[in-house]
Amino acid sequence: MKTAGIYIHVPFCRKKCDYCSFYSIPYDSGLAAKFTDAVAENIAATSDLLKKHNADAIYFGGGTPSLLNDSQLDHILRAVRDNISVSENAEITIECNPADIDSGFFNAKSDLSVNRFSIGVQTLNMNSYSFLGRNGGFADERFLNVINDNSWRNISLDYISALKNQSSENAAEEIKRMIKTGAKHFSVYLLSVEQGTPLFSRFDFPENYDDHQAEIYYLVKNILEENGYRHYEISNYSMKGYESAHNLKYWNFEEYAGFGPAAHSFINGERYSFKDDVKGFCEGNFVKITDSRTEKDALCEFIMTALRLRKGISVNRLKSLFDDEIQQSVTDVFRRFLETSMLEENRENGVIHFRVPDESIIITDTVIEQICRELV
Repeated sequence: MKTAGIYIHVPFCRKKCDYCSFYSIPYDSGLAAKFTDAVAENIAATSDLLKKHNADAIYFGGGTPSLLNDSQLDHILRAVRDNISVSENAEITIECNPADIDSGFFNAKSDLSVNRFSIGVQTLNMNSYSFLGRNGGFADERFLNVINDNSWRNISLDYISALKNQSSENAAEEIKRMIKTGAKHFSVYLLSVEQGTPLFSRFDFPENYDDHQAEIYYLVKNILEENGYRHYEISNYSMKGYESAHNLKYWNFEEYAGFGPAAHSFINGERYSFKDDVKGFCEGNFVKITDSRTEKDALCEFIMTALRLRKGISVNRLKSLFDDEIQQSVTDVFRRFLETSMLEENRENGVIHFRVPDESIIITDTVIEQICRELV
């Protein structure tokens, strides 16, 4: 039986953060109750697609999934288990915010079989918190102490680094304070200022901002690695065995099914999403938008996701996904890029891998764009 990830998109937020471009709406308790029932119906209505799959990862993302109460989360998880085969040791993640966190929160969610917690810390600096227009609760000493008290759990902390006025000293201090909590996993993102967000309208890009971001990126990377965290994806670090099983589905070009408005799926070779309309979704209008792609599109998407992994792309994986002609064409392009130092070749268990070298990680998007252009 094949494995698949399950993604539940919970589109509610107390208030949208100024930098966020994901689909979300203000929390409403009545609508959240209707949403919970609709997700359960959505799962039942779509479950036929997963008859030959075993779910080994379930992920509640958003939005702010922790705004749902325990009864609502339990209702959704029961719907998953009633309609889809779920592994006994499945990783079950919920995204949450510092404002949610106390020991009671962890205990209550663990009782529901949630076993991984992804917490949007983003910053430990109050000035940065205000600048970002963050609304998830400030990560103060009380919060850090609670994380430390629960460090035996599978906890991941999100951190936004390289804000325009952030010094190297400040970045080093912040990540070291977070490391002291004993969290098993870190997702470290460079600030992305998206058009259409409130932050974009007031953000002045400083001169040499790319150089500043690169400096902070490598500083934080080195500190995490020195403290035992393995850098396994451009933005992700973990203690051994604590990689995000669900997110690895995306990066390994594996299958996943999404439920809820704006949720995306890649299952049985088909890509589709549900319309980003909470009210329509709650009325049972599960409008499915098919994402038709050419083989070239699929190839470029595979390269885009797999090159984010520090292990890179294996020749064997290429062979398993694409025919001999495409596999040879890609390999030829990769070998040309070895001469530019944008890619490097190494062997893992005797298998050739192509990956972006450490010194070029910061320009991975540029590397991928150039490779895909060569494949036209």
